[in-house]
Amino acid sequence: MREKLFRPVVRACALLLLAVALPVMAAQPLARLTASTPAAPNALSPAEVAAIVAEAHAAYVAHESFVKPLPASWRTLDRDRLLALMRMPEFATLPDGAHPMLMNQAGTWDLFGWQRPSDAAQLWERIWPRSTSSDPTDSPNSYGLPYWPDPTWSTQARAMTTLFACLPDSAWRSSGDPLVEALRTPAAFQWSNAYGWTGFRDCVPDGAFLEETRPDAAGLADLRAFLADRIVGELYVDRCTRHGVEDCLFLLHALTTLAPHDPRLPALVKRLTPDFDLDAPIAVPYVSRDAAGDLVDGDRARLQLAHDRAARRSLFLTHAIRVMVAWPQAWPPGA
Repeated sequence: MREKLFRPVVRACALLLLAVALPVMAAQPLARLTASTPAAPNALSPAEVAAIVAEAHAAYVAHESFVKPLPASWRTLDRDRLLALMRMPEFATLPDGAHPMLMNQAGTWDLFGWQRPSDAAQLWERIWPRSTSSDPTDSPNSYGLPYWPDPTWSTQARAMTTLFACLPDSAWRSSGDPLVEALRTPAAFQWSNAYGWTGFRDCVPDGAFLEETRPDAAGLADLRAFLADRIVGELYVDRCTRHGVEDCLFLLHALTTLAPHDPRLPALVKRLTPDFDLDAPIAVPYVSRDAAGDLVDGDRARLQLAHDRAARRSLFLTHAIRVMVAWPQAWPPGA
């Protein structure tokens, strides 16, 4: 009798615990490989690796097309096993046929984890390294990129390869302010095959894709939204503390061209404004010239520094004014 009385109570408690546990379980982040994920040389046995490589190679050579479709199912592989294989240093040196096929599958299974462009570049160098003869300051290795992304890839994976394909090489190489440097060498500042003010926005639909691998309209909308979210998040956290491809002015420019109607822009511009010291005077240095009338090197450098400071403020104001015109209500009179 006592057991019959308590049985409904036990069942109710179990259901209550399950109701509490399910949201917690669902909230667990999806496991991905990041640049900082520890290596695991023995994650899989040699026999397991050999079997996976053999199946991936067979899938690769089964199609003569440049774009290799993924297997409908794998005998030797699932998401956890591919993540384990990618943690092994030997993943970067797998044979040509198997390596790209497994990279393709990793994009489909959403295994690439990153927050900033530099994170993505470090991860890419770990799993798809450039050749030993390549310039280490160049943008991440893009060999084969357009042949992999397809509609099955996660938005995060497509966003990563889009950054590699679209951000200018000069920005990846820069240790300072890519936009200011572009004023001196504009020919080097190219968003893949797109030029001009809207270069990043124009590059996104095509930069990392072939016609056969390009996302549909909904996929492109998701890609633009994801990139905008990542840029906004980085700028809010880092403000103007980083340089090169993560310089705040460079990222603000990319954002305002990619998502010119993003309602977060007014708050973002206000957050970044103190970093540009708009009210501080820019001292113009006294310079001297040599016998031929040319500036001496030291003076030339000081004058260039003053010029770059003025150019940086001017470029920021160009973006800020566009946002102020679009959202005048965010700047009430006298603000």
